[in-house]
Amino acid sequence: MKTYLALLWTVLLCGCSNGMNAEAGRDAPGPETAPTAPRDSAHRPAAPGHDLARAPGNRAATYAATSYAAIEAEATRAGASLDSQMAHADAGRICGAGTRPKSTFAESVETSYRELARFQSRFCGGYAGQVPAHLLELVPAAAEQGDRDALVIQELWGLSSEAMPEEIEDLRAIALQQARVTSSASAYRIIHEELLGEAFQTHHTSPISFLDESEASLARGLGVAIASCDRFGGCGAGSILVMAYCQPFNCAPGHDMRAHVRSRLTARGFEEALRYAREIQSATPQATR
Repeated sequence: MKTYLALLWTVLLCGCSNGMNAEAGRDAPGPETAPTAPRDSAHRPAAPGHDLARAPGNRAATYAATSYAAIEAEATRAGASLDSQMAHADAGRICGAGTRPKSTFAESVETSYRELARFQSRFCGGYAGQVPAHLLELVPAAAEQGDRDALVIQELWGLSSEAMPEEIEDLRAIALQQARVTSSASAYRIIHEELLGEAFQTHHTSPISFLDESEASLARGLGVAIASCDRFGGCGAGSILVMAYCQPFNCAPGHDMRAHVRSRLTARGFEEALRYAREIQSATPQATR
């Protein structure tokens, strides 16, 4: 694994991905349940220097899209970015969600369903029940095409439970570097969510938050969303990403991402979400080009 991480680091820095899997051998299996492509599958890397995640895309047809039809057109075109495909999958799940409670719920839940119905009425023209692709399909497919974001995400998913501390730290450094340079909001969130895993947290000390474990975990996960929104935008009231986080039970009129996060947590939990967002932003400031 150490050799492969060194090769992956070289790939991310120079874009010279051809033959990397053959050289590394990729003979260190991850957990049996890891959602990753088979270790002996050969990538079909893109040409040196090419990065699908950074390829120019139509920002108005990803998480900033105003209609399902626009986002579907972008996500299904040749060479579509992982970000547009992820946004398309999220949009499909939102458009396909039920909008009528099966029984009587609290008023806040009724309100959430009404918000979901309003979003679908405004946004989901062109949706005809298409089954959205799953993250576990999209990432391996992008990795097969040499997408650097996807390659890093697969390594995070495939981290062995027997990995040595130095290997974990090496992979963490690689992941943070990719989060710094990526132009994909989806990849940025996924990388930081994976870094919340036990293996990485064991070897990385965070300030004591004085929250119980479940709320601290929720707060940090929502902190990832705040950090992503601050960097990439597209998280205003009624946006795809806010709806993806809030539906079906926690949507409210006028809530952008920060307001949604505040509504999900206690005051201390919200403080922890903001603190963790700042930690992420400090660890992965956007690279200048």
